[in-house]
Amino acid sequence: MKRLIVGLLFVIPTATVASAGMLDVNLVVNGDAETDDTSGWTSNTGLETTSAAAAGSAGLPVGTSIGSYSFTGALGGNPESMAQSIDVSALAGRVDSGEITSHFSILLQSRSADTADAELRFLNAVGGIIQSAPFQDPPTASTWQLFTDTRLAPVGTRAIEIELTGTRSGGVSTDAFFDNVTLTLTPEPATLVLLSVGAVGFLRRRRPSRT
Repeated sequence: MKRLIVGLLFVIPTATVASAGMLDVNLVVNGDAETDDTSGWTSNTGLETTSAAAAGSAGLPVGTSIGSYSFTGALGGNPESMAQSIDVSALAGRVDSGEITSHFSILLQSRSADTADAELRFLNAVGGIIQSAPFQDPPTASTWQLFTDTRLAPVGTRAIEIELTGTRSGGVSTDAFFDNVTLTLTPEPATLVLLSVGAVGFLRRRRPSRT
């Protein structure tokens, strides 16, 4: 009986070890601009970083900090954008079984009729969009707004892409701000319960009879 328990405890964790590091952690690289650059983001057409003092704190949810820096628009083309694609193919089997939930959040701020937009995209193996969710802080809001999205990762998802876009209505600079971008994947609670029940049932079925 002792050998059976040890073997079971060994097999269950190793079955998910390849993807375990992707669960319950923020998968966005440099989502808070605290490196004071746009490292981790690609296809950048002009977004940069600015001080937290320039971005301000108006509208921040209680207990929320934007640290020392935020992302913002600049003097480049219009619109200005950058993106980050997160490879989740290691979770393919669990995604396609409906076991993975996506949790996304971002702070956006629009000023002077310019707009701060973000889009969350679930991509298939060849980069096609399966589902998407747009977010936009209303122009002239001039305060931080928190946007969130929670959904079951759609079947076929192999990457999740986040794009930030600042659009200028006039003038020479884009007054759009972005901060605290997070994406966390969690296992469905029902899946964990079924796994536990199954393991207990397996142990009971294999319990040797006593004489």
